[in-house]
Amino acid sequence: MSLITEGRVVLDRAAPDRHTATRLLAERLVASGRCTDAEAFVADVRAREEKMATGLPGGIGIPHARSAAITAPSLVFGRSTEGVDWGAKDGPATLIFLIAAPEGGGDVHMQMLPKLARALMKKEFKAALMGATTPAEVVDIVNAEVALHGDVVAPSASEGAIPFAAADPVPIIASSVVGSAITGALAMGFGATLRAPHGGIWVLPLIGNFVLYLVALAVGVAVMARIVVFLKSRTGAADAALAADATA
Repeated sequence: MSLITEGRVVLDRAAPDRHTATRLLAERLVASGRCTDAEAFVADVRAREEKMATGLPGGIGIPHARSAAITAPSLVFGRSTEGVDWGAKDGPATLIFLIAAPEGGGDVHMQMLPKLARALMKKEFKAALMGATTPAEVVDIVNAEVALHGDVVAPSASEGAIPFAAADPVPIIASSVVGSAITGALAMGFGATLRAPHGGIWVLPLIGNFVLYLVALAVGVAVMARIVVFLKSRTGAADAALAADATA
């Protein structure tokens, strides 16, 4: 499955706000046959953004939505030299990834998010995207990190983690990456596959080796929780030390 193509890459185009930028990227989905109604999809993305902005620290924007207007899971990349305000506290986004998923599709986009989160933690990945001069370069860079292969494994991470990552990126992203990797590895080992459209709790009975999947999920969540507690305690201690030095 081709998540991103040269036609779904927009380099160095100016946009006054996130909604205009989203529309610009959505037009590439229409042009490539992945979106049947740009207005409907942009409205779905906007509704998602109104619940919680998807700007991440470090100049990243990850707008995303499920929509009846999307025909297949897709990724559109946009780069802005001036930056677009995507709601992150540290400033505008220069690297923007628009994730589009069919309303009744599977969990491919749920695998896309953790892969993308892991890639965005790498300075070389972001530097390569900033330095790319052609859409073809961008496609190669992104596919090397985010391309999906094989069967869809039962989901081990959720888009619900994005707002928490935006607020406190180090412990949340680090713990999510490790915990999701553990859950995913165990789920794959247990053969816990999901061959049904996403539907929340309604598709749980359709997960292969459901009991073992719950075991994998429990282990992953436990590891994530321990990492969050550890990293937050270290961060809190560091902040306290800085505060003490400032008042000394």
